[in-house]
Amino acid sequence: LLCAAKLEGLLETVWAGVEKANEHEAAAAATEAPLEVGVEVRVHGLVSAAAKHMNGELGRLHAWAEAEGRWHVKLHSGGTKAFKAANLECVAAGEAEAEAEAPEEEEEGQGSLFG
Repeated sequence: LLCAAKLEGLLETVWAGVEKANEHEAAAAATEAPLEVGVEVRVHGLVSAAAKHMNGELGRLHAWAEAEGRWHVKLHSGGTKAFKAANLECVAAGEAEAEAEAPEEEEEGQGSLFG
């Protein structure tokens, strides 16, 4: 059996871990940008065969459609699509610009003649 001092120490350690987890959660929530018109977003979490190819797409929130419960997003690749908030994550404007400017990887067999 554990003596009272060991039990007290164990409880203090567990409590400290719980407090640290709560602080981390609060900090993460505070740094997440709210979804609002004009915010840069990345599409994620789509699982249907018809939509999963859009995961990773970048765009800008254009409008909230209350009746649909979805955000209309102007995708950088072109067009506007409607997504649930759960399928959108905010990205820093600089991150979105950097990804938009980065050259796409060449497909296998489509490389240069010299390499």
